Amino acid sequence: MIDRGTPVIGQTVRVISRLLALLPALLVLPGCLTESPAALTDTQGVLVGWTCERGDCEVEPRTATVDPPACGERDQWVVGAGAIAILCAATESDDGELTVHEATCRPLACDDELDCPQWEDLVYGCDGGVCTTERFDLDVLDVRAACLRGVPRATTCALQDEDAATIDRTALATNACPGEGACEMPEACLE
Repeated sequence: MIDRGTPVIGQTVRVISRLLALLPALLVLPGCLTESPAALTDTQGVLVGWTCERGDCEVEPRTATVDPPACGERDQWVVGAGAIAILCAATESDDGELTVHEATCRPLACDDELDCPQWEDLVYGCDGGVCTTERFDLDVLDVRAACLRGVPRATTCALQDEDAATIDRTALATNACPGEGACEMPEACLE
């Protein structure tokens, strides 16, 4: 695995905060709404199976039309729930923790809200062809995924991190997020 230094800690914190936001729904609710689709597609056309059982919704293993980029030994696709619902490659550690590789995240695509993941207390609509919710403010992970929506994923995280378009689009996202507080979506990332 590539030593990504301090940003990996930030990535893990952002992913944990997104998962913590969903924890009450996952623990208390009987399950995802029946309107949650059986499959999700991101803006790169990656299709993954999506299942909900007893309040726990997740990507179905081995259903993706494309394998996640090689970033570690146990790579998988995960759905992130923020202001924008995203599909990312993640690596599972020996103790079960997931490290999300932010440069691989892309928004979930939609024609209408029926294409978006749904939980009883977290509803996504379709805005501009992307699954969004007003429940959360835009954060740097949302903005980065939106800025990278048209950038093809590389076959490995190392190649993705070195990709010129990824570097340029990531800079747009970084500049749009002043640190603390909500981010603004750069005009160039709305296309």
